[in-house]
Amino acid sequence: MKNKYIFKLKTAFALLAFLGFQQNAMAQSEIIDVSEDTYVRGGSFSGDNFGTEVEARSRDTATSAPRIAYFKFPVGGSLPASVTSATLKFHTYLPSSSPKTEIMQIHKLGNGWSEGVVTFDTKPDTGAFISELEIENVAVSSPNDYSKSYTVDVTAYFNQVLAASGTDISFAIKAKNKDDFSGTLGPGQEGNVRNGTKEFVIANPGLPDAAATITINYTLGVNDINNNQFPLTIYPNPASSIFTLNRTFKTSDELEVSVFNIFGAKVSSFKENVNPGVWKKELNTQQFSMQSGIYMLKVSSKLNGTSVSKLVVK
Repeated sequence: MKNKYIFKLKTAFALLAFLGFQQNAMAQSEIIDVSEDTYVRGGSFSGDNFGTEVEARSRDTATSAPRIAYFKFPVGGSLPASVTSATLKFHTYLPSSSPKTEIMQIHKLGNGWSEGVVTFDTKPDTGAFISELEIENVAVSSPNDYSKSYTVDVTAYFNQVLAASGTDISFAIKAKNKDDFSGTLGPGQEGNVRNGTKEFVIANPGLPDAAATITINYTLGVNDINNNQFPLTIYPNPASSIFTLNRTFKTSDELEVSVFNIFGAKVSSFKENVNPGVWKKELNTQQFSMQSGIYMLKVSSKLNGTSVSKLVVK
């Protein structure tokens, strides 16, 4: 009788925990790397492309040779319908020969551009203003010193792109006209803000990362579990030791399978490539150190979205 009571008590606690898990399930944090970055330059360089440069420059568009930096990031795949936060981070500096400070303005940008072909003459229209930052000049020890980073909250814009089922999110970075001639530059000149690109990272593998990123935070809750983007079968469920994941794929795909406990902590994960047809993956609870309880399996597909399913281990 006592054992039966303890069993019921444990079951009740597990259900309470699971209900709480459904409301605040699987807090996630991901870093999205920049996929394309470049800048365009006016004046006599208006027809030139700078897609392979190790820096993306920004300079006041009121000058004779303005510069605008562009950054693009992939969106979609395994991401949820919305995120709780999205933070754009980029590495930049203003050379000490420039005015003391420059104002960088971050704008929304349409995705009708490619780093390998865009020029000042073919540049997309700059979108709505998001935020601005003051960049201080620095006495750099060597060219391309991107040790200082800046961050901007882009949550609203990120969720706007997700809601529109966008596949990419782009930003334009412009230098605001300050008419600050306190540096060594002459009248009519403006500072040239340098932003690190992914090409700089490739060319300098031993140096700190200078490429732009977006860090997102989101929570997969009960709505994500009930509205899976593609169905996944788990059997047997409940499972005591061996269980199988099953799904049919129309094309080849890349999967990442993550296992979470009821407190939202990731227990383990693995990646796998699948071929068209029926996919069956046999797993053992011991390989994930899964004790008796309730778990959530998140399967992120590169082409088919996300599936979040409940698994009970006896």
